[in-house]
Amino acid sequence: MFLVIGLAAPLLAQTPSAKEDLSDQIITGAWGDPTKCDLTNASPIPFMDAARDGGAASGACVSVTAYWKGGAIYANAADANIAKSVVTSKLVGRRVGIYANERIFDKAPRHPTPFTVAGTYASCKTEWPGAMMVLGYCHFSDGPFLKVSQTRAARRRDVR
Repeated sequence: MFLVIGLAAPLLAQTPSAKEDLSDQIITGAWGDPTKCDLTNASPIPFMDAARDGGAASGACVSVTAYWKGGAIYANAADANIAKSVVTSKLVGRRVGIYANERIFDKAPRHPTPFTVAGTYASCKTEWPGAMMVLGYCHFSDGPFLKVSQTRAARRRDVR
């Protein structure tokens, strides 16, 4: 019986209590703050710079004009239309993930549509180093993403 008790005690000590705050260990969402970063003060960067991990400083307020579909933006509609475009390894370096609040995601187009997206630049590799679980784009990728604070419809000719 002593052996059973000796094994149970360490297991109980590792079980999170109902009061334990796991918000820094289980990331369920993120978004940019429009009072700090919006389309008027964001630094525009070319899509391919944004898609390259480290293409902007982490935490920088940037805007990118690209094709938006679902949980990512893309350089062109063809990339956005690839099956499982948000998770396929074929698009590493050719997609930027998006984290946004529900109000912004409610406006997400069903088909690839040009948008200018403003937000805080980050990388899945480094943004949440102590997290046990990250939901959304970074659950499947370790690439760059934007914590979106504002979006605006754009024209195809503006995508660069």
